[in-house]
Amino acid sequence: MEGIITQCFNRNLFILKIMGLYPTSENRSLHRIFGYIIYTLAMWPQFVLTLVRLSRDGIEDYSFISAAIAFVTIKLLYLLINCDDLATCINYFDRKFERGWNVRQREIVDMYVTKCRSFCTVFFFGIALGLFGWVVTVRLQSYCTKFPLDIWSPSTCESQPGLYFYLYAICIIAVFYASIACAAIDTVASGLLYLVVGQIEVLKESLENLDINVKEEIINRSENGSNIKNTYTYIVRCILHYNDIRNFTQTYENCFSGLLFTQFSEGIMTIGLCCLEIIKEKEINMNLIILFIYLGILLFQVYFFCYFGTLLVEEHNTVPRAIYMSKWYECTKDCKKLLLVLMECSKKPLVLNAGKIVELSLETFTAILKSSYSVICVLRSN
Repeated sequence: MEGIITQCFNRNLFILKIMGLYPTSENRSLHRIFGYIIYTLAMWPQFVLTLVRLSRDGIEDYSFISAAIAFVTIKLLYLLINCDDLATCINYFDRKFERGWNVRQREIVDMYVTKCRSFCTVFFFGIALGLFGWVVTVRLQSYCTKFPLDIWSPSTCESQPGLYFYLYAICIIAVFYASIACAAIDTVASGLLYLVVGQIEVLKESLENLDINVKEEIINRSENGSNIKNTYTYIVRCILHYNDIRNFTQTYENCFSGLLFTQFSEGIMTIGLCCLEIIKEKEINMNLIILFIYLGILLFQVYFFCYFGTLLVEEHNTVPRAIYMSKWYECTKDCKKLLLVLMECSKKPLVLNAGKIVELSLETFTAILKSSYSVICVLRSN
């Protein structure tokens, strides 16, 4: 049977490997060099030309798509540098959480896997829709008058058509590379966060139905001819499971902290700039519809990280209640001591941070929207 990671992220990891953003099992050094080459060719020409345009003409004509690409350039560089940490995080999940479950726990895991796959599919569809809308916008523009992104050009189409269409191709490549890479990595990052919430649900089920699970295990192991595990050993396994969850969240934060901070910074700027573009539109047209699609994707990206972070905290806070709801009063004194230790450990909040300073929570999402509104006000006043 396929593992959880394979079921949820097989397509994502395949895309990341093709783009050189996820290490392969063989020729890791060569593959990393390949990743740097592809990244440099796809992202840096547009990034440099955007900075030149910004330094020469200011922010007045600055496109929110160009702003998003600039942040994504930094975001993907961080991912490229830390791609081994991504592999470590994923391998840790595969190694620690691929274990034998009973029927109820299997149902919980399957439910989270199904929802995670649906989320990945919806997000990829949203990115594809955004790309299609961007292509439509480009087609509606008058060729030889402007680029699809706000970049600097030393000449016009009429004077040097070859250079113009070369720069035009740079814009197209940058947008497609950035969109596909972000769709792949963002769904992996948020999906892993959601799956670890599922592991907390499994742990809670193990604790709430402690007596039932131990009896079922005794019966199953007796039928298989192996040693019978008592309640004490089962509780020890629950504690080890809890430690694995905590260790994974620490590994996750070490891997994605900088990436999430860049994502939130991007959200503040691009959501504000996108709303500003919407305000400028005087009538309902195709461009306005596409802008709303962009805005939805931008909100979608930021919201799910914050929502899953909040969900993780809330589910973790219910672990002591799951222990209390078990038949702990029927356990031996040693088992009660173990449950008490686990309950005390679970009182420590399980909070993830972006950039080690910003919590992944719905409060952070609200703060991002407020900051985006401030960006709108500042730009409109200028």
